[in-house]
Amino acid sequence: APAPVVRRLARHAVVPVPASLTWGDSLENFTVDSLSTTVTVDSAASREVRRLARLVAAMIGRDTAPAVVRLASAAAQPDTNTLYLRIDSSIAPAGDEAYALEVTRQRITLRARTHEGLFRGIQTIRQLFP
Repeated sequence: APAPVVRRLARHAVVPVPASLTWGDSLENFTVDSLSTTVTVDSAASREVRRLARLVAAMIGRDTAPAVVRLASAAAQPDTNTLYLRIDSSIAPAGDEAYALEVTRQRITLRARTHEGLFRGIQTIRQLFP
């Protein structure tokens, strides 16, 4: 069982190496489409989170205003075909750079304790792009 993980790590090596990494059972990919993929933030997202969302939108070739979507309410869930960025105080207190990244076929979700963590997570996403 360890051999496939090593192959996947080599294929998707990121710097610095994550403190913890868990591969799911499936080999799902999220496909970025520069015409329709959006970047989503929470309804109460800070100015800095919105700035980071615009950075991600430019990174995927969607640097127009409609590319960044704010959720309508705190209870709302992001659509599919989106990169969802959010501050989440429940992330284990491993420092200001802590973040959790989940990739499914429907969306990429990046949760971080701080803005610094979101920035670090964005750098990981950037390294995973072809």
